[in-house]
Amino acid sequence: MTAERGLPRGMLAAFGVWSLATCVIAVRVPLDYWDGFEFLTNAVLLAGHGDTVSSGYSMLRPPLWPLLLAPLHLVTRSPGAYLWLPHLFSALVAVAAIAAGYRLFRLSFGAELSAVGAAALALNRLTTHYAAFALADVLSMLTVIVTLHAWLRARTRRGVSGFALAGVLAGLSVSSKYPLAMLPAALALFELARAAVPGSGRDPSARVRWRGLVAPGPWLGGLLAAMTPVAVLTLVVGLAMRPFDRAQVISSLQFLMQIGRDAKYDDPWWEHLQTAWILFSAPLLACALLGAVEALRARRDGDLLHLLWTVTYFAAMTWWSQHREARYLLPIVPSLVWLALRGAQQLWTLVPSLRGWRWPAGVAFLAMPALGSADEARRFFTPPYSQPVMREIAQFVAASGRAPYFVTGGRAWSVFPPEPVVFPHDEYMHFHHLSAVAFEYFAGRKQTPPELASREQQFAVIQLPGAWYDGMNASQLPTMPDAAMAGFFRGGQQAETRKFAFTGQ
Repeated sequence: MTAERGLPRGMLAAFGVWSLATCVIAVRVPLDYWDGFEFLTNAVLLAGHGDTVSSGYSMLRPPLWPLLLAPLHLVTRSPGAYLWLPHLFSALVAVAAIAAGYRLFRLSFGAELSAVGAAALALNRLTTHYAAFALADVLSMLTVIVTLHAWLRARTRRGVSGFALAGVLAGLSVSSKYPLAMLPAALALFELARAAVPGSGRDPSARVRWRGLVAPGPWLGGLLAAMTPVAVLTLVVGLAMRPFDRAQVISSLQFLMQIGRDAKYDDPWWEHLQTAWILFSAPLLACALLGAVEALRARRDGDLLHLLWTVTYFAAMTWWSQHREARYLLPIVPSLVWLALRGAQQLWTLVPSLRGWRWPAGVAFLAMPALGSADEARRFFTPPYSQPVMREIAQFVAASGRAPYFVTGGRAWSVFPPEPVVFPHDEYMHFHHLSAVAFEYFAGRKQTPPELASREQQFAVIQLPGAWYDGMNASQLPTMPDAAMAGFFRGGQQAETRKFAFTGQ
């Protein structure tokens, strides 16, 4: 059997192993993030269990992800007991994203290069880590992939239906992650660029091709890209906010416009550049740079679209937003990989003798991302990912029967694995904060206001002392505790275990 014939079967086997491992890790993880519990609480509200939640619907969290999670919470009154279910769903979204990424790459590359590209999407720290949690970042990567795929396909076909589909998908991308409002802008820039500058295979004798700008397809796609997120948000608010509170909606939207510029975030402007270097290292990024140069030279539609999307999003998240986390790069990882594949292909064209080294080159291409992915998988077998700390707290609350409980004190505790800082300025990736929302999710019932709980003979007090949360940059954190203490609650400058007890009045 030739290598080419054997590739699909081997690729499917490797993809199956990766998918199974991703799902197994996800169902084992016994905790989530502050943001994750707010997504889950929004889903609980959408499922009609508002009587178990003290806080209202959080519009700070994009609406598409809780809308997808809501059916998982329709049949249970104790959602925290089934945390593995939304985690498994998140892992399946990651599996779908890798499969969609392969189909995206096949628009321009052969099976071998597309398989390498899909492996680069799957085997990196960000995908491996966030596939296990109820956050919307992996979903945002999936929605971007299918949007770019649909737009490029629409460009090769007659009619407007392809652009209509791509526009709806672009709007769903915005609904999955608010910063993806830059995606419709990148699509518009792409249409302007391809109309203004001739490209290979598209009437190179024409100096300017403005006629394409008046075609109805892209305009319809843009209109639907603007209408879809409004429709999704209206649906979600209508389901979760009863009665409708117009003032709260306006206030939340105003806060969303300001939060990215919050001065308390002192992340350096070059943080995403550093993140990309740590995530992918030199071989892949060098190929991506060469691919960007080739995109400007040849101006193929696919290359140009991926380049403009990468530059548009990267620039917005670097110079507009003050708050940067490594996971925010996930929406442009597919485009970075596309450009890297184009650069590798260009290397083979410029130096034909390198084609004989394509498999060693593929190993070098994937080596650093895959090592990071393996390290992330290893971390999931260390505390706190291997110890159900949050679940134990929930069991404590549940042990009180219907006795009241309330959460008091500072904003959060945080739990974290040994050596938690991978990206030096990412203050969240391996730190999981225990909030009042998290306690309610696990308990499956509301906390009791302190003034009411104090009237009972017995009630549970859950104290949350101030944690490292006020230090907003990972490089400025206090000294980490010994590995033996990692996984316990962190209060102030010290790492120590905390015990709960019933308090009687």
